[in-house]
Amino acid sequence: MNKIDIQEKASAKAFANITSCNIDITQLSEEIKLYGSRYPFISKEQNEQVLRRLKTERKIWSYIAKLIETDN
Repeated sequence: MNKIDIQEKASAKAFANITSCNIDITQLSEEIKLYGSRYPFISKEQNEQVLRRLKTERKIWSYIAKLIETDN
């Protein structure tokens, strides 16, 4: 496997993680807006903490994707 192959796979993985974060953020945002929490054992505040973590994770993956794309 050469450097270009590794870069392409790493880029695909980073963008897949960004997409996954986006989906999770959208779903959780809707859940918080509509219900606070669908599950009685998870509070709205806990869901909001998870949402903040997801947004941070998306920023990290975006940064990693940028580094991969600009690596020569």
